[in-house]
Amino acid sequence: MTVAGALRTLLETTLASSAAVLGVMVLRGVLRAGFGARIAYAAWSLVPTALLAVLLPAASEGPAPAPVLAFIGEALPRTFASEGSSTRDTAGLLAAWLVGAVATGLWFTARQRGFWRALGHVRLRDDGMYQAETVAGLPAAVGVWRPRIIVPADFDVRYAEAERVLLREHEHQHLVHGDLQVNAIVVLLRCLFWFNPLLHYAARHFRQDQELSCDQRVIARHPQSRRAYGEAMLKTQLATQPWPLGCHWGFSHPLKERIIMLKQPLPSLKRWLSGHACVLALTLTGGYAAWAAQPGNEAAVNIPAGSIHVKAVLRINGGEPTTTTFVTTPGQPVVINGAANGHDWTIEGTVDHGTGKQAHVLMFKSAIKRDGKVIVTPRIGMLSGQPGMIRTGSDPLADGKSEGIELHITLTAAKA
Repeated sequence: MTVAGALRTLLETTLASSAAVLGVMVLRGVLRAGFGARIAYAAWSLVPTALLAVLLPAASEGPAPAPVLAFIGEALPRTFASEGSSTRDTAGLLAAWLVGAVATGLWFTARQRGFWRALGHVRLRDDGMYQAETVAGLPAAVGVWRPRIIVPADFDVRYAEAERVLLREHEHQHLVHGDLQVNAIVVLLRCLFWFNPLLHYAARHFRQDQELSCDQRVIARHPQSRRAYGEAMLKTQLATQPWPLGCHWGFSHPLKERIIMLKQPLPSLKRWLSGHACVLALTLTGGYAAWAAQPGNEAAVNIPAGSIHVKAVLRINGGEPTTTTFVTTPGQPVVINGAANGHDWTIEGTVDHGTGKQAHVLMFKSAIKRDGKVIVTPRIGMLSGQPGMIRTGSDPLADGKSEGIELHITLTAAKA
């Protein structure tokens, strides 16, 4: 993948993930009220689905017959040509993104190491859990490769036996449902999209839905222990800052909302199945929409070896654009004839590869003629699959309007 292609992928995934996050943020409250907290948590699967959908190959645009193009109006020697992608600029942007991603990763790593150091000595208990020398932010399930449950130093004193069973069940549910690994993916996405504040904002709400979902699973297994579960919540020291890769009991979640949830009846099997059907439909629809929204991938066109696929979008005097696609070979003349306003127009051009250090650049050289006389001879270089633009025009007329053409052209070379 080229530098420009990587930058384009980053932009597309940013837009797709942002749209998916906004959709979930709008629907999570409705889903929770209608189908329960577990369904609201499951709706977050829309975000990775949209990301993966964007990474799939886009729908290809097959070559179409080239229509006759007519250039209308005077074309004085005033021509603008711009590369579809400046290698230096895109490389600079990609480098800035990489620096930000690494810096964000180091920041999360420093936080994680700080929390580990704050635990002090951690010892293995007879019940298989681990006990720290501190109490803040605990109990918690931590670890991605070797998950473990860590309880506070006063675990046996602060909580009654029934409460200890419920707390252990809560953290165990995090482990068996892979919440720790999911949180690691969230941290990875926040590093990759460090520049997107929406993703960081949504991460907090995601963790809240995760905790509510875990609460509901515990109550489903211990339906007669709602009161003891609520009392355990009240006794728990809430974490002031969450571990990036942990599941915290009471992590930054409104305690009132969790206790209110305990008073609500569990969703019936019918509601639970209906909720999953809604989430499945939402995920599939969102994923397809993200995939279909991608621009056509010219690179996916079946281009014969040694040939170059050309896509030209022409706008005359600010009118409706006309799209022309065809396949040519390097150096082969391309001639398009047309007539307008009593004048004969001819566009003669060639497409070729650059030389030397610019061998990766595709060159389009052309001559625009009116009545056999060359008006302008624009040329443009661009990367394969990246659009470029040529614009020619006359000085403004008496009515303030100007005449001219604007040509957006994309050259895609056959893969080796």
